[in-house]
Amino acid sequence: MSDHAAMRAAVLERVAALNGGDVERAEAWYSTCLLHELGGKTAPDYVAAGYGERVLRYVENLSAGATG
Repeated sequence: MSDHAAMRAAVLERVAALNGGDVERAEAWYSTCLLHELGGKTAPDYVAAGYGERVLRYVENLSAGATG
């Protein structure tokens, strides 16, 4: 598994866990939501550019109630 694929899986796993295990919802968020606090691109854009850890931290901050 490539680093890109592993990071994608890690982000999807975490987002699904935060949504009651809803993998379909996690995939929709991952693919379509613009992460304005990170610069306005989607999670796949950041993961592909090597910034997957930033996406994971972003998701963790959202789960803690922080935005922006």
